[in-house]
Order: sequence, then structure tokens, then C-alpha cells
Amino acid sequence: MGSFFRSGRLVNSVLCTVLATFSLWTITPAYAFELPFDIGVIDESYRIAKIEKLISKIKKASRRVDSQECIKLMLEFKKELEKLGNVKISIDKCIKEADEQFRNEGIYIPKEDWKIYKQMLSNSSKKVRHTTKQSVEDDEEIKLELPPRIAIGITCMLCSVFLWMVPHPYSKGAASTLAIYGAEQIYDYFIGKQEEDYNDRNNDERQTYHR
Repeated sequence: MGSFFRSGRLVNSVLCTVLATFSLWTITPAYAFELPFDIGVIDESYRIAKIEKLISKIKKASRRVDSQECIKLMLEFKKELEKLGNVKISIDKCIKEADEQFRNEGIYIPKEDWKIYKQMLSNSSKKVRHTTKQSVEDDEEIKLELPPRIAIGITCMLCSVFLWMVPHPYSKGAASTLAIYGAEQIYDYFIGKQEEDYNDRNNDERQTYHR
């Protein structure tokens, strides 16, 4: 053992090891050292999972009839879709498309309602602070809101249009589901409204009869 360390055998052994390692490094193809997964695929999967979670949250908020929370989640949903598809989504353009989609379903939303909804969007995206005295008309405009079911239906339809704007295989199926869900919210509102009107008329008739 002592003669091994005293002689040049140690030097030769180390030199051979270095040369062998260098030879393996130079002849081994580069792809052998690549990561076994694609970072881009992982990021995309993360985005889709986050988007699906937001859709679930929007539906939960709609079941609570919380239109403000739905709008807040929709704005977050839009940002995630823009990151997924690397696109910029115009809300004004999507509102026009959503209006057309509603008309195709036999649903007409007046221009005044769209104007109020845009104001609700503006109020949700930034906190309105009264730093100076405003006119009564301005205050009334800020406080205007649509019936919750109408606002939720519009919000879901907008989310559907956002998905169509993103060139990704995941978008189409999710877009169709949200479009149907949004239209159902509007239908439910009008059906409920008709039932209320019918009950009110019957109550009025009963009161007239008993007089």
C-alpha cells in the first residue's frame, strides 16, 4: 500500500480517471443531460388548473347570488387567460360578442343594462373614493346595479367569450359550458320574475274579491 502512494501509480490513476471522465462528457449527446420534463408544459398545466379553480369559484359565488364577487373573480380570470394564451383581451370587444351570443339564445339585454354593467366593472376594478364633493347624479350612477342574476349571467357569458379569445385546446369546451351557464342565469331570473308578477296579480285579485 505504501509503495502505491510513493510511486507514480497514484498520479497515473488520477490522470486516467480525468481522461475517462472528459471522454464520456465529450461523446455523450447534449439531450442526455436535459431535464426529463418541459418547464413550459408545467407552467401551462398550472395556469389551466388555476383557471378551472376560478371557474369553480365563480359558480359557487353565483349560487350565493353574489354578483360583486363574480365580477371580481371574472377580472382575475381574464388576467390568467391572457397569461395562458399570451394575448390581450379587450373587455369592450367581448361585451359586444357576449351581447350577440345572448341574442342568439333569444335573450335581449337593453343598452342601459350594459351601461350599468360597465359601471359595475369599473367600480370592481378600482375602489371608488369620494375625495371631493360630487353631484347627486354622479352618486346615483355609482350606486346603480343590475339585478344579481342578470349581472351573474352577463359575467359568465363574458368569461365564455374570454375563453374563445384564447387560442388553446382547453378553451372551447370550457367556453361552451360557461355560455350555457350564463344563459341559464338570465332565464332563471326572468322565470322567477314572471312567477312573482303572477303571484302579485293573484294577491291583488284576492284582495279585490274580499272587499
